[in-house]
Amino acid sequence: PGPPRHFLIGSLLQFPNDHFYQRFCEWQKEYGKYIVSVELPGISMVIINSYDIAQELMIKRPNNTAGRKVGYMFFEVMGNQWNPAFIQPGHHHANQRKMLRRGLGPQRVGSMTILL
Repeated sequence: PGPPRHFLIGSLLQFPNDHFYQRFCEWQKEYGKYIVSVELPGISMVIINSYDIAQELMIKRPNNTAGRKVGYMFFEVMGNQWNPAFIQPGHHHANQRKMLRRGLGPQRVGSMTILL
């Protein structure tokens, strides 16, 4: 459930330019108590209006909702597929986090303070 969608532009005409939270609260009353779906050109969004549901999705099941939308040009052509800021969650992401933590973690940085 969510605001009406139009061909090509989705719900762009109903999407707020500012004070998002006010519009999201209005949509919560109009379209559904906990979850509202919005489509913009090229983007589908789900708005969660419940702390408990947000906790469930973000803390207890983060891999189900994790991911970063990255354009083909930026990701593939420019060679950013190994950049830890843009890599998609999974095996490679976990390995990169481990390596970065070894090199930049609290124990490692603490031993470098003498050099600073």
